[in-house]
Amino acid sequence: MHLVKEKIDKTDLQQLELLIARMGHIKDEFVNEFIDFTSSWIEDRHQKMINSIPEITRTLDDEELEEINLMVSKIINDTSQRAKSLANQINWWHESKNDVDTDYYRKIDNLFDEDYRKIIGDVGAPLQEFGYLPKQKMPKFGFSFYRDRTNKYRYLYTDPIDWSNKLKRLLDNYNDCYHSAKQL
Repeated sequence: MHLVKEKIDKTDLQQLELLIARMGHIKDEFVNEFIDFTSSWIEDRHQKMINSIPEITRTLDDEELEEINLMVSKIINDTSQRAKSLANQINWWHESKNDVDTDYYRKIDNLFDEDYRKIIGDVGAPLQEFGYLPKQKMPKFGFSFYRDRTNKYRYLYTDPIDWSNKLKRLLDNYNDCYHSAKQL
C-alpha cells in the first residue's frame, strides 16, 4: 500500500510542477501585456484629449504640438519600467507560495488600486501645461490631484479603467491554476 500512496504523491507533485511552470508563463505574459496596455492607454488618453478639445489644439503651433508629443513619449518610456515593477509586486503565488483570498486574481483593479492610477496620471502634467486640463484641484476628465512625498501636486487618474480582455483572461487563467494548485 505504501507504494501506491507514493505514486499518487509523485503524480500530484508532477501536476503541481506543471501548474507552477504554467503560472510562471502566464505571469510573464501578463507583465508584458500590462506594460503594453499602460503605454497604449497613456498614448490613447493623450490623443483623445487632443482630439476632443480642438479649440485648444488649434491654438498650439507645430513646435508646441511636437513638445507635448515628446513629453508624452518620455512619460510612456518612464512608465514602462514603473508598470513592470508594479506588475511584479503582485503576490504571484507560484513565486511566494503565500495564500491569497479566493478572488485575489479575479479583479485587476484590486491588484493595483491607487499605485497604478498614479502612474497613468502622469500624462496629466503635459495635458495641463498645454491647457487641456484646467489648473485646479478638482477632478476633470478623470484626472484629480494628490500630494506626493515631496509635497508636490501630481495627477491621479480616478475614472474606471477599461482593462483589456487579454489582461482579464490572463488573470482568470492564473486564478484557475492557483485554485487547481491549492487542491493538490
